[in-house]
Amino acid sequence: MGTLPAQIPNAGFENWTNGEPNSWTSNNMPGVATMVYQNNDAHGGAWAALLSVEDVFGNPFPGLINCGGAGGPGFPIPQAYNSLSFYYKSSLSGTDDLISSIVIYDAGGNPIGGGGSATSANATVYTLVSAPITYFGGTAASKATITLSIGLGGGGTIGSNVSIDDVAFSMGTGVAEINDAGISLCSPSPNPASGIALVPFTLDRTTVADIRVFDLNGRLVQNVLNQQLSAGNYKAEVNADALSSGVYTIVLRAADQVLQSKLVVR
Repeated sequence: MGTLPAQIPNAGFENWTNGEPNSWTSNNMPGVATMVYQNNDAHGGAWAALLSVEDVFGNPFPGLINCGGAGGPGFPIPQAYNSLSFYYKSSLSGTDDLISSIVIYDAGGNPIGGGGSATSANATVYTLVSAPITYFGGTAASKATITLSIGLGGGGTIGSNVSIDDVAFSMGTGVAEINDAGISLCSPSPNPASGIALVPFTLDRTTVADIRVFDLNGRLVQNVLNQQLSAGNYKAEVNADALSSGVYTIVLRAADQVLQSKLVVR
């Protein structure tokens, strides 16, 4: 299946203005700190985007970029795609990882699909990541947003960095990061949700399971679970009533693995 990079604005990060990639927004703070850089070590073309964890007033602050379309939410897409891919090189430290998040909207701006990936493996050469997209709405796909960041919810190890290039949609199904630990995180139910959403997950060993919920800007909005559990099947409870309507990322960290799933709140 072929990829379709032309559907994503400035997908190869070739165009920059005043240190910002055109058609993307970053969390740079002019005059204070820069977390996103124009990088001439590219996979294709002349430039790539480099995200870094910087020291901001004594605290680690990770880089983030978002392609959301002028006026939002989302840039136009002509059809529904099955996955998002991109190339990355990284020098990540500690438990830092590269997170991708995709949300698909219909013409009315309602979320109808999403996906993402969590990549913790360092790569000294540009390496392909493919994130599957799942659809939960019956209307036609019309717009999309893409967020790429180091970690979720702040923190990280100062000096960690990752370069990203050649972002593309594909009709292929995509392959999530291989999880050799036998730990799994399933989609919440119900989804979309109001009230309590149950999030099934499985552990293959005794370990601390940490489950948190983040919004599309990477802000932590709910701590769900942080507990040592034996191997087995579990269901965590997310209180959707405590969240505003929108799309959220549920992140499970266990035994050095990072898994994620999407939750839509009515």
